[in-house]
Amino acid sequence: VRWPNLNKKVSDKPGTVQVAIMNNFFAGAEVITVFSLQDALEEGVILCLSDKEEHAKDCKQFYKFPVYITSNLYNKHLTAAKAIFPNGTEADAEKINDLMGYTIFDMLNMSVRGSVALNDQSVKFKYALQDTPHTFSDTLITNIATVGPGVNGEPIITFMMPEDQ
Repeated sequence: VRWPNLNKKVSDKPGTVQVAIMNNFFAGAEVITVFSLQDALEEGVILCLSDKEEHAKDCKQFYKFPVYITSNLYNKHLTAAKAIFPNGTEADAEKINDLMGYTIFDMLNMSVRGSVALNDQSVKFKYALQDTPHTFSDTLITNIATVGPGVNGEPIITFMMPEDQ
């Protein structure tokens, strides 16, 4: 993946650690509320795709870091798949799972192959969710993938709709 440069070069001096120091606009400000990644996971606002058996292999194929997705985006995939197979039968459930796998794979693939950098941590890309008469037709949806800290500070990739930022 050709992500924007995450390590900005600050010094050419040999032996120095090259770290970018950013001005913190909120330094010294009173904290009103905190909503952590752990809170988002517990409330179902964000899901870990890498932990889902049906998506883990695809996530590892494209990213070495854990992959997360907002529930809003995941539910758009699910709603579109259910519109194609609306009967609620066991056979439909299996087809919905297959279709979810295909669209998640396409999302991961397009984030690597067709993305445009937004900043040092995020890329934007488009892909077709599915060709469905009742959901998105042939229109492309825009997604954003962001590199950020996980629950324990490890790097993670989070996929979201622009309105989820």
